[in-house]
Amino acid sequence: ATMGVVTVYLVRHGETQENRNGIMQGHLDTELNAAGLEQAQLTASALDKVSFTAAYSSDLARAVKVRVRGSHCQYST
Repeated sequence: ATMGVVTVYLVRHGETQENRNGIMQGHLDTELNAAGLEQAQLTASALDKVSFTAAYSSDLARAVKVRVRGSHCQYST
């Protein structure tokens, strides 16, 4: 049997003020700052035409700013 090709996209959440201040966040649910919101929008735009079969994300607010809905990547505020 032949195995197909699998493409994996890894995306880190955008910047938070805690990131900028050098604070380790762990599982603290901190929000994206202005730069992080812009990064999330750019990421969503870059992945807009990618058709995803599955997507997995942390449940933290900063990680779900870019979501996959159906087969498209969207940015949410």
